[in-house]
Amino acid sequence: MGSDEAKVVAAVDFGTHGTGFAWAVRTPLNDDPLTRRVQFFTRFPGRQPDSPKNLTAILVTDDGDTVAWGHEARARWVEALAKGEADGLGYAYAFKTALKSGGSMADLPITGGFVDRADRGLIRELVTAYLREIRELATAEIKRMTYTEREVRWCITVPAIWDDEEGGAAAAGRGRGVPR
Repeated sequence: MGSDEAKVVAAVDFGTHGTGFAWAVRTPLNDDPLTRRVQFFTRFPGRQPDSPKNLTAILVTDDGDTVAWGHEARARWVEALAKGEADGLGYAYAFKTALKSGGSMADLPITGGFVDRADRGLIRELVTAYLREIRELATAEIKRMTYTEREVRWCITVPAIWDDEEGGAAAAGRGRGVPR
């Protein structure tokens, strides 16, 4: 299906602190920005009150399985630390900042467990895992409106940590691990 045939446009804002998604059905009414109706997701697990952003955090096992993401990841990481049950777990918050070379220490993510913020390969895996969770949730929400996955055109923000040149290179293929 070509992009012109998409019935829904879904956008993911992959932020340093928070990440969210929204979608709009392609209709003549929605072609006009003044009348466009955009659906924002606000019911992220472990988050009260409702917010259009979930924490950009992930908790994984040393085998690479996602235990939790978003606010739930932070809560479960804190709980595991308090109970002395953090062995075999890795936690990362604001981890997309570790993708940019030459950043300052202030730009580095908060990590715990086996996650090494200098391990770019691991950070790319965490980005992929996190975006997969967002995509699965967004797809489930859109399917509830009876649209299929093939009817969705996906958009993702280019992180502000990259300049125009870097963002273009990332969009052209350096970020191959991003789920489609």
